[in-house]
Amino acid sequence: MKKLTLLCAALLLGGPIQQLFAQEELEDSRHEPEPITLEAIARFDMEPQIALHNDVRERVRAHNNMNGKDGFYANSSVYTHFEGDIIPGLHFNLVNHWLCGTGDGIVSLYKNAWTTENNWCDYATLSYEFPFGLKFTAGKECLAVATYEYEPYDYDCHPLLCSGMWNNFNAYQLGAKASWCFSDTREVGFQVSSSPFNYKPFSEGLFAYSLYGFFDKNPEDELGFSGRVALNAMQFEKKVAGDPASRNGFVWMPSLGLRLDVNDFWVGIDAAARFASESSYFGPKDPQPIREGNVILNLGYAFEDDFEVFARAGWEPCHGTYSFLNYYEYAVDEETGEEYAVPFPKNTGFCGGVGINWYPLTDSQDLRVHAVVGGSNYARSLAFNIGITYFFKPLQLFARK
Repeated sequence: MKKLTLLCAALLLGGPIQQLFAQEELEDSRHEPEPITLEAIARFDMEPQIALHNDVRERVRAHNNMNGKDGFYANSSVYTHFEGDIIPGLHFNLVNHWLCGTGDGIVSLYKNAWTTENNWCDYATLSYEFPFGLKFTAGKECLAVATYEYEPYDYDCHPLLCSGMWNNFNAYQLGAKASWCFSDTREVGFQVSSSPFNYKPFSEGLFAYSLYGFFDKNPEDELGFSGRVALNAMQFEKKVAGDPASRNGFVWMPSLGLRLDVNDFWVGIDAAARFASESSYFGPKDPQPIREGNVILNLGYAFEDDFEVFARAGWEPCHGTYSFLNYYEYAVDEETGEEYAVPFPKNTGFCGGVGINWYPLTDSQDLRVHAVVGGSNYARSLAFNIGITYFFKPLQLFARK
């Protein structure tokens, strides 16, 4: 699987990498020490819903009355972003997520992020970049999975339009990566981290491997092309040695993300699949070798610097008893009174929606107003997300020369 991943990535990235190596040198400004800064980001959302089926009317009513578990205030949060250079080339990055708009509180945000009780820290990394562009990074950060859903920072995502995969496991994991930075906007790298299918990082011996590249146009250029690609293989479970029903090894969940920007228009596709067993990869013996998966298309257009429109549509098939990638509901065990997930075996899910981002301030994108509408046949409801995000100017704590 890893050899196949590397081969595919080489074919996809060969052209851009060849062009990048043609650059004779990096800009000197990239190697100037960055000041240590502290930034605050506040996001406030409201998410009223409309029931599309009688079975969910009570849940939707509780949600709209602000006593439902999923949270009427949705992704409302306050973040702090603390970063800078300790010495030239040695950079730290710390992002904390302090509040949560769900009824269960912040514990429900990232159930397997660090531990089940300590989820306030999204990023905690330390990186070193050599003058010639080679960079090593270690710590907790976002998996290099997909190209639209997993924006570098959670406050840039719209969960209502994200897939079941995004909503059901955590993208922030412990790991390390090596990358080559051709410029501030062009980078290729390889990442190894704990798989999001661990209960806690590395607790079950599962890993995730990602090969990625992004080739963005220079921000100063009004026209141009940008591209992003990510190839991933996440270990889903480890087969038990000596079990006659399984082979000793790992079951993988590969994923692919592609995105192309042409001037102010962008189009992207994300796809993932969880196989039933190791034998299902190339010679499927199971009549339904792919237990779960998704294929998601997203489109967008930016009008100048103050207005964006975007849309996405997803197809999420599910066959089996797991619910890691797809939407699910909860039922109560009559004997124990405990809640448990009720999956949707042998079903096909569809999700999608449209949204806008508006930046009303002149010559600044510090204030973002967004409106999103979306739904799925699993949720059987239509949701409207309206909110604002404000980026408080970074406070420069130390300036290094």
